[in-house]
Amino acid sequence: AIDASIRRIGPDNRNDHKLCVPLVIMSDNSYGTTFGPSTPGAVNVTSANTYGAICGPASAVYQAPACTAPAGPLQAAPGQPAAQGPGTNYSDADPYYDVCSATQDRHPAAADIRMGGKNIGDLLDQKAVTWGWFEGGFASPGYVAGQPGSDDLAAVCTGSHTNVLGHSVKDYSPHHEPFQYYASTANPQHLPPTSLSAVGTQDQANHQYDLKDFFAAADAGKMPAVSYLKAPAYQDGHAGYSDPSTSRPSWPTPSTTWRGCPAGGAPPWWSITTTVTGGTTIRWARS
Repeated sequence: AIDASIRRIGPDNRNDHKLCVPLVIMSDNSYGTTFGPSTPGAVNVTSANTYGAICGPASAVYQAPACTAPAGPLQAAPGQPAAQGPGTNYSDADPYYDVCSATQDRHPAAADIRMGGKNIGDLLDQKAVTWGWFEGGFASPGYVAGQPGSDDLAAVCTGSHTNVLGHSVKDYSPHHEPFQYYASTANPQHLPPTSLSAVGTQDQANHQYDLKDFFAAADAGKMPAVSYLKAPAYQDGHAGYSDPSTSRPSWPTPSTTWRGCPAGGAPPWWSITTTVTGGTTIRWARS
């Protein structure tokens, strides 16, 4: 279904009160190919597959051994996808390659999932396409995008907000971050990008960022070619801790470079496709 209110706003029809976009299309014809809660859906979005688990708990993975703790600090392996394991993910569990699975959720390695095989991030890297996953609460609360020294790595994923019912909710949800299940695309220690220019490219962040990095990079004209945006938990519309009234996030207001069409011609986001999707809680939000 295509919304009848489609409008085209081009360089010859500038309006500073409207976002400069070439075409807006709304569609409700969206169907998932997996059944289950958040983790299988997130992994499927990442790799189009929930098979390939190397290890994980029996409560979330079928036919795979439990994971064991690493000998040292968790390490990513950019450009080196692990071979697929024998297991299939069918329920929620935290990602193995995420320090917050232990520090925030207090889960041992045996309760986490480690996935093998390639995901879309690996394929984008192979083609040298810039990309990133941006999630609210990934960095420490005081982090300032573009200033890596401001990120307190001992306090990553500790940020929280008050939801619509007045309850404090942690911003970051480890099992909603699909790329952290794969060593090749994980940022286990939640390291910030070395600069705004590095956002979307291969550096210590390994394409995994805080939501702040997306808006700062976009305002600086450094938006990656492919971006995944995940709201902080209190704004993600999930039953139990969020609400439909807050699932339209009050994200940072873009700078003036986002309003209208610049005098010099089309903006960097002129040819952009935006897909808005969600898990099974979308049905709850619409009920």
